[in-house]
Amino acid sequence: MKKNKPKISVIVPVYNAQDYLERCLNSIINQTLKEIEIICINDCSSDNSLKILENYAKNDKRIKIINHKQNGGESKARNTGLENVHGEYIAFVDNDDEIDLDFYEKLYKKATKTGSDITKARHYQIEYDGRMGIPQIHNNQKEIEENKLCFIGMWWTAIYKTKFIKDNNIKLPQDFLISGDRIFLQKALLKANFVSTIDDTFYYHYAREDSGAGKILSKEKIISATNAIKIQTNELNEYKIYSTNPKGYDCIFVEQFKILTVLHNSCNNDDNIKIYAKGMIDIYKICKRKEQFLRFLEENYLCLTKYILNEDLSGLIEFLKNHNSTVKFLAANLRAKINRRKVS
Repeated sequence: MKKNKPKISVIVPVYNAQDYLERCLNSIINQTLKEIEIICINDCSSDNSLKILENYAKNDKRIKIINHKQNGGESKARNTGLENVHGEYIAFVDNDDEIDLDFYEKLYKKATKTGSDITKARHYQIEYDGRMGIPQIHNNQKEIEENKLCFIGMWWTAIYKTKFIKDNNIKLPQDFLISGDRIFLQKALLKANFVSTIDDTFYYHYAREDSGAGKILSKEKIISATNAIKIQTNELNEYKIYSTNPKGYDCIFVEQFKILTVLHNSCNNDDNIKIYAKGMIDIYKICKRKEQFLRFLEENYLCLTKYILNEDLSGLIEFLKNHNSTVKFLAANLRAKINRRKVS
């Protein structure tokens, strides 16, 4: 008897996740939409993750375990998942996160009703101390439906039509320790017909200090993040988005710069600060809407504006060395705003 095709293929990369993997799997196997397949890629875990996966697979035939022979990182694991999907749509869940039990049912209904290539829900951020933040709203649902490029992050809140992903050969770049997911999302958005959204079901993203994008990042991860932003900006320029969709260009570019400012907290030594500062100025150089970007800087990061505007790398490095904490950085930004008011 021929098996019915799954409606959604859920890809879960797994690496040393024994402390939270059950929470993740429970939220997936108990979905109200039952016609799913769950592809778990064990990326050479050295803890009890594989044993947990095997125990779950014994009781749920929808779970498929793929074991990597060598650790390749999250992007490679996700690409392995993409190579093995059979569902109409593709979804991603990180092994330390969870989703509402009606998450995929509601997304699937909206996707099939609208015919959109990408369908997005919302998410909550669970902070390092376990506190639940307010629902994330900077990805405004109405705005996204009007302009698909305003979907600027939280790529795991969406499902993607499998045929669309396969036809356009969209994969995650495997040579990025972090931020490869943002490259994947942007490539998908540039090719998508449109993005539909729903606002009444949630993905729960857990912030962890030891995660790939934790509080303190290595030199290699900072390089990875800044290089990813350069690639994204160059791709936007190549597609001439700055003229065909200036609002979308600004949405993505501003979000990229916000990511850079978050990286400031991870610059715990001089080498990291130099990489970070160079990344800021390099990205400004290739921006095709400098006037709009400088306006954003003046409104939000006034203390950085003169260094970036003048492409003053040494000055920016020195400033960042002297303001190497969030408190110092915010204080400098406040002083810059007060001084500007005095001058005006």
